[in-house]
Amino acid sequence: MPVKWKTDKAEGVMWIAGEAAKALTCSMKDVTGICFTELMCYIKDKLFQWCNKEDELKGIGHFLVKRFKNKQFLRKFTRDFYRFYKTAIKKLNRLDKTYFSKTSNDKLFSVLKQANELYVRMWNWGFIFEPMDFVMPCLIETRLKKYNYTPIEISDMLAIADISYQNKETQDLIKIAKAPQKKQKALLKKHAYQYRWLQSAHLGKKDIPFSYFEKELDDIKKKNLNKELINLKNFKAGILKRKKQLLAEKPVDKETKQLIEIINILAPFHDRRKELFLRTIYTIDTAREEIAERYNFTKDELAVFQIEDIFKLKQGKKLDKKYAREMAKESLLYINTKKGIWKYYAGKAARAIAKKELALELGKIKEIKGMCASPGKAKGKVKVIHGIKEMDKMEKGNILVSSMTKPEIVTAIKKAAAIVTDEGGVTCHAAIISRELNIPCIIGTKIASTALKDNDLVEIDAEKGIVKILK
Repeated sequence: MPVKWKTDKAEGVMWIAGEAAKALTCSMKDVTGICFTELMCYIKDKLFQWCNKEDELKGIGHFLVKRFKNKQFLRKFTRDFYRFYKTAIKKLNRLDKTYFSKTSNDKLFSVLKQANELYVRMWNWGFIFEPMDFVMPCLIETRLKKYNYTPIEISDMLAIADISYQNKETQDLIKIAKAPQKKQKALLKKHAYQYRWLQSAHLGKKDIPFSYFEKELDDIKKKNLNKELINLKNFKAGILKRKKQLLAEKPVDKETKQLIEIINILAPFHDRRKELFLRTIYTIDTAREEIAERYNFTKDELAVFQIEDIFKLKQGKKLDKKYAREMAKESLLYINTKKGIWKYYAGKAARAIAKKELALELGKIKEIKGMCASPGKAKGKVKVIHGIKEMDKMEKGNILVSSMTKPEIVTAIKKAAAIVTDEGGVTCHAAIISRELNIPCIIGTKIASTALKDNDLVEIDAEKGIVKILK
């Protein structure tokens, strides 16, 4: 019987997967008590498919839920992560001040090593959300239904009560917009540097032009600044107030309360993980770019190699450019720690494995079901977007469909009449951003980005978690 994979799609490169896998299949166990034994990553023309076994995700999810019911473990886990987060941000700020093009080889490789270590360590805490999101929504939804909670009320109880870094960036822009005109340009320059990493992601570093922040500021100025700032600042308080109100109206048992409390404590640092993900990638890729230039590689060629391969260059050894180009076009990483397998495949070999493992027969579908992340209804044309290069096709009022939304496509998200994703749970980016922007959102459909095509006409009923295909 073939393995049933849960697949997340994005634009991406292989080093992102290989370095993360070091934590997920090994050192994650030191922090959580468990790790993954099997995973796969397939990349073709920069479309990145990260695959975990569904049964393993489920097993790890239930294991973690049980562990987090232990308050002492939950406190230690949270305390340790936030200590690491603060230390990592300080270190990245320091490393980013390196004058990369002028620094010595020793210093350049040292910066790469330090930033890469932060990236790998981040996943020791950071990959709890995928397995927990695989089991927690069903656990809580089943329990809340026994107390006659409606789909919207369940969505409200699962909402994340936290201010995301994107929310904070918007608040900072509003403050600049309210400052005296003569000070705004200088303030915006500092802002642009502070958020320089904002669009880096699975593809690696992306430099953001100053004009992007200028446009953001111009768009902010068209709004009611005081009202917008108050709404953003009150976002967290509003969610907590609603949860308290619902629990007063429809009391639940002790264990259900405990599960909700686990979400309230852990969910906010999903956003911190995402921030660290972008920040570490920005710094790592800045060093990788400079190394690529010094050793006559393109950035894409070097992006297929892990850090231990890159350090061979420092030792005077060579890396195979032909292999790098083949891997950059199409490659697959398969890991099975029980069988001692950690292997990369390129070209036809990668394609053959992907075809066998990831084939999905859907047939004719008229309706797609998922879970409500943000209530509301919408009707519009589909745009399937997995990354930055596809954002230009997004128009105001389209329905954004993706495997999972990511911070780098927020510009497209802001144009959407609704969001539909394959993946996601209570802590996913789509759930956070749709709430903040008050956009109808359905998550966890599993098949939306495969079953739907650009310009399909669909009708969204987020409360019921239904996507109806009209044409």
